[in-house]
Amino acid sequence: MLQHDPDQPDGLSPGGAWSVLEDAAGAVWVGTIDGGVQVQSATTGRFRSYRAAGGSDRGPNDNDVRALVEDRSRRIWVGTRRGLSVYDRISSRFKHYLHDPADDASLSHDFVRCMLIDRDGTLWIGTYGGGLDRYLPHRDRFAHYRNDPAKVDSLSDDRVYSLLASRDGMLWIGTHGGGLNRLNPRTGAIRRYRYD
Repeated sequence: MLQHDPDQPDGLSPGGAWSVLEDAAGAVWVGTIDGGVQVQSATTGRFRSYRAAGGSDRGPNDNDVRALVEDRSRRIWVGTRRGLSVYDRISSRFKHYLHDPADDASLSHDFVRCMLIDRDGTLWIGTYGGGLDRYLPHRDRFAHYRNDPAKVDSLSDDRVYSLLASRDGMLWIGTHGGGLNRLNPRTGAIRRYRYD
């Protein structure tokens, strides 16, 4: 069991954890409530901490880490209440993504609630207030799926809480107050499921 031990300065930080990820090498990444990201080595069992430091590339852009995923390139994506960061193992640096109201292809909202890598390797980002984003790696930009009250085939709510990729390739999107949505990533078609 992983838990805080005040006698071990290189151990897990106190407080809670929002997210946990075991990477391809067996290391355990912990997204904490206010302690940044902590990584337990698969070989030594020791922890290394990455904390936010004013936009520095040495840590994520916030210490409240809500979601963690590993992509096919073994980069670790870190979703926080203040944007998205990606950790590159080769450079040992973080790159940050934030919402920019003047840029339609930026992250749709800084509060990242959940993330998922689908079977095609696509990164999906659920935000709390900006809907769903799909990362476009060839452009290093984001495509958005948002609620449009005039369109029944749009996302039912922009507060995305959970994501699941089903075996048939569909993306299921759980929202806060808008029920469940199913997105066909190939066509972009969205179907809403609500409790009546």
